[in-house]
Amino acid sequence: MPPSRRTEIDVPRDLERIVMRCLKKDPADRPATAEALAELLLACADSGGWTTSDAREWWLDHRPLEFPDEAESTSMAIRPI
Repeated sequence: MPPSRRTEIDVPRDLERIVMRCLKKDPADRPATAEALAELLLACADSGGWTTSDAREWWLDHRPLEFPDEAESTSMAIRPI
């Protein structure tokens, strides 16, 4: 099911298409590399609209309860590509 149908949060259509492509059953239908995925994400209309701080704040507000506070550590840090 597309993310836009699972949440009340507005999900940009181009981003949703990428997410759904990443979830394809056949690996050949998914982006072949992290670099290929990064290129797709950078081409999104909203690319650059989120900062690392925005992403961290979203994660802290929405992370599953089973993740400990250590999820904020550098191992979970979002690094620019």
